[in-house]
Amino acid sequence: MKSQSFLIPFVLIVLGFFALNAFSDTKKPFRTFITLKSYHIAQSGNSLPEHNIQLKLKLEGQEALPLPQKDLSWTIANGGTQTINQTFEIPFEALQSDSFSFELQMIRKGKKIDPCRFTVSHVSQYNRSYVCRSDVNHQLHKQNLPLEKISKEAVEIRVFTSLKTKKKEIPRQVIALK
Repeated sequence: MKSQSFLIPFVLIVLGFFALNAFSDTKKPFRTFITLKSYHIAQSGNSLPEHNIQLKLKLEGQEALPLPQKDLSWTIANGGTQTINQTFEIPFEALQSDSFSFELQMIRKGKKIDPCRFTVSHVSQYNRSYVCRSDVNHQLHKQNLPLEKISKEAVEIRVFTSLKTKKKEIPRQVIALK
């Protein structure tokens, strides 16, 4: 009888240890990335054939990071798509309770486009994609712009971690955010 009473607490301790380890994977540091995939201009709202665009990426509580480096910009034709494919690594310290927030600002001369704000929850569980779009309804109804002056622009974004991505799919050239 004495040996059975010792066995039950021992089994409970062992089971508790395994259960704790099974749920602690998200507590371990893992790599988190944002890839800016492409920029699309369906309609620029003006008659210029080409536009120079810039992007700024900002993590919550940090200064904006101009993209690409310094004052360079991408050239994109009206009605076109520009491939960007730049990947940035989010520092593990920026993740709070398995989530983080970021802001993406599209910058184009002659057009004020409000930034897109994203909160990414359960980073360790899901890879996902987002699209940051210029707000057509706001331009139509709040700014009272005519249809030909409406800007229809978008940036395609991917957020992923090393926990859910095959090693060969993680880009080799990654820019670390600080």
